[in-house]
Amino acid sequence: MLSATAPCGDGGMNDDLDNLTAAELRGEVARLRAGIRQHRDSTGHDLCWHHPDLWGLLPEPADPHVAVPEWSDFLRGCVRYRESLDQQLPSAANHARVRLLTGESSPTDPSTRNHVLLHVTKAEADTLAI
Repeated sequence: MLSATAPCGDGGMNDDLDNLTAAELRGEVARLRAGIRQHRDSTGHDLCWHHPDLWGLLPEPADPHVAVPEWSDFLRGCVRYRESLDQQLPSAANHARVRLLTGESSPTDPSTRNHVLLHVTKAEADTLAI
C-alpha cells in the first residue's frame, strides 16, 4: 500500500501531497472519489465524451490541444468499446430501451425527438462500412 510519503514512481507529480495534513488528504481523496463516481455513473454516450472535468481533478493542467483520431478510426474504436461491453456486461440494460420504457424520450413525441438514441444490433453494426 502506498502512503503519501512513499515513492510511487510518478516523477514527483505527487510531491504536493507531502505537505498536506491528514484532513486535507481526506478531503482530496473525497474530491477525487466524487469525480471518479461521476464518471463511473455516466451512461450512454456520456461515457464516450471528452472529460476535462475529470482531468481537472489533477493538480497539473491537461494539454488543451487534444489529438483526436480520424473519424473512421474513432468509429471503429466506438464499436470495439461497445463490443467489449457486450462481452464484459452481457446483461447490462440497453440505454435506448431504458429511456423509452421510462418515458424519458419517445420516437413519436417531437419535444423529445433529439433525445432518442440510435440502436443497432451487433449484426447490424458489423455491416457498417467503418
